[in-house]
Amino acid sequence: GHVVLVDGMSMIFRSFYGWKNRAEPLLNSKGEDVSVQYSVAHAILGVLELDPTHLAVCFDAKGKTFRHEMFTDYKANRPPTPPELKETIPRVIEMVRRMGVPLLMTSGVEADDIIGTVARRSVERGLHVSVVSPDKDFFQLLGPRLSARGLVPYTERDFRAEFGGLDPAQFVDLLAMVGDSSDNIPGVEGIGPKTAPKLLGEYGNIEGCVANAMEIRNKRVRE
Repeated sequence: GHVVLVDGMSMIFRSFYGWKNRAEPLLNSKGEDVSVQYSVAHAILGVLELDPTHLAVCFDAKGKTFRHEMFTDYKANRPPTPPELKETIPRVIEMVRRMGVPLLMTSGVEADDIIGTVARRSVERGLHVSVVSPDKDFFQLLGPRLSARGLVPYTERDFRAEFGGLDPAQFVDLLAMVGDSSDNIPGVEGIGPKTAPKLLGEYGNIEGCVANAMEIRNKRVRE
């Protein structure tokens, strides 16, 4: 079987800002702007070319998530969502429902969490999984049965080649060390994208780096 999980939120945002830079939006017979709905529907239909046996589109529910409780500044650097985008999101969700495509959305977690959970469980059951999203956070899920698809497919082999042979499961530690501006994660001062893979390659994870800190030659990194 082939499970295809679509990151509906990324589709909405990419479509919204893509159309925002165009001169004329798409309007329906009532004069309403349906540009984003059109783009998302077109993208979902395109996903069918992957020949899935199981398909679902995932969205964020309203309200804060458990991440905001763990880290109060989570995504605090992002500008407020434009009012017109806020109005568009429920319209897209309703459109997906009417298309008859399974829709997954749970309060307290993000679409990313839903995709990650379903993807893991599907792989454990012997299914192949494709995650349709440009979000690099899904790199940690990559494996022999799971690939990510943005503009082009991205596999476990691609990840290892890009990040110095690291295992995809180490991507969480990598982001924690170098930081992630999109989610307002500060990272560790003095450790950048070149140093972090070397440390993780040698010590496995952040805990291993801390436990073996005295072995690290670079004083700035060690401290």
